[in-house]
Amino acid sequence: YQRRVREAVVSTQSTGIGGEQKHITFDEEGGEQNIFASFDRLGKRIFTGNSRGKVLVFEADTLNLLTSFQVTTGSSTTTGIKSIEFARKGSNFLVNSSDRVIRVYDGDLVKPTDGKPQQVEPVQKLQDLVNRTQWKKCCFSGDDGIDSD
Repeated sequence: YQRRVREAVVSTQSTGIGGEQKHITFDEEGGEQNIFASFDRLGKRIFTGNSRGKVLVFEADTLNLLTSFQVTTGSSTTTGIKSIEFARKGSNFLVNSSDRVIRVYDGDLVKPTDGKPQQVEPVQKLQDLVNRTQWKKCCFSGDDGIDSD
């Protein structure tokens, strides 16, 4: 059973029960069934990803759309976003996608564009060329290296 959801709920306070909740609406292309949301390491921006490979970046305080970019494969087709993880130090973040590729981005290159889409290229791509299996979980290690399983 799947239900089409039009909004993602984001808890803006970590107070648990009674914390204020706000809704992030999807882009004009229509709602997506699969969405992933993650705060950046400073908690100032929220990055969301959907099954069409679109990453939307919102300001955490106002939920204003700052910018967006498309995660594409080599053939210009899109791939679904499975997770977004941020490094503890620096501005790097990684995107785990359904095409079995982990893309590492420099967060300093994702600039606010008043909600207009921009082109952001990954600084590194990682994939399992031997087994071609899906990545279950990806994260940065304590020394800002990349670990995955």
